[in-house]
Amino acid sequence: MDPEIMEPFNGPVVRYWESGRKRVTAELIEGLTTGLVKMYHSNGELAYEGIHIEGKPDGLEKTFYESGILFEERYYSHGVYHGPFRKFYANDGLSYSGGYKQGRQDGLWLRYYEDGSLNVMVHFSDGLQHGPVEDYTPSGDLRTKGMMENGLQCGIWLEEMVSVDYPACNL
Repeated sequence: MDPEIMEPFNGPVVRYWESGRKRVTAELIEGLTTGLVKMYHSNGELAYEGIHIEGKPDGLEKTFYESGILFEERYYSHGVYHGPFRKFYANDGLSYSGGYKQGRQDGLWLRYYEDGSLNVMVHFSDGLQHGPVEDYTPSGDLRTKGMMENGLQCGIWLEEMVSVDYPACNL
């Protein structure tokens, strides 16, 4: 929470933009956000909503464009990213999807072009790229393919139709 708009307090808090529209609604216990927290853009559209426990996000958190369209959704566990993550374009199309484990990227991550076609596929383990990587052109043609091991390129990569050798993978 923005320290300029909150203070140590117990109970419900509502703050407003100069226009009179809501800016923040929250419940505070000993000055820490607890329960549902909502923040609003100056145009009145929802900007953020999430559950907080002792001032930290816990569970699903959503942020929104000023238009009201979903921008990101992610999960927290005691203030740390943990679980699925999705990011969207302003046209409501999926931009990224992936997951976190104890604050670090983990598992399959996908990035999409604005038209919905796949751009990049990469695997993460403990926050590092680890496993196959594929990169596609906007027309769907494979541009790059290779392997990552603990954040480093390894093995044979196909890059723009040219084969490039990196140190062997130990996967």
